[in-house]
Amino acid sequence: MLYTGETLEVRLLEENMVAYFNMLQGFVLLSHGSSIGAGPTLSTCIHASIKQVFDSSFMWLKEAVSSYGSHQSRTKIIPSKQNKAEQKPDTFGTTDKRIHANDSNH
Repeated sequence: MLYTGETLEVRLLEENMVAYFNMLQGFVLLSHGSSIGAGPTLSTCIHASIKQVFDSSFMWLKEAVSSYGSHQSRTKIIPSKQNKAEQKPDTFGTTDKRIHANDSNH
């Protein structure tokens, strides 16, 4: 599984996250088994490594969810081709009112 930054459907995103966190749980169990019988120095190193993996994982989760949400809001703001075709041009021959506001300042 590779996060490329492309938006996914919610269901696919959820399935990928479930698979990732199942693997993460397996990693924790394996790491816990490796720390049994280890000395304090090795146990500390294993614990620090697990913490880094978890911190990175939650940052990835946060980024994936926020980028999905920001993409969804972007697609709602940008009008589709159908919406543009339905708009009627004004007296200047354009449908974007922001252009006229900027042109009137000159």
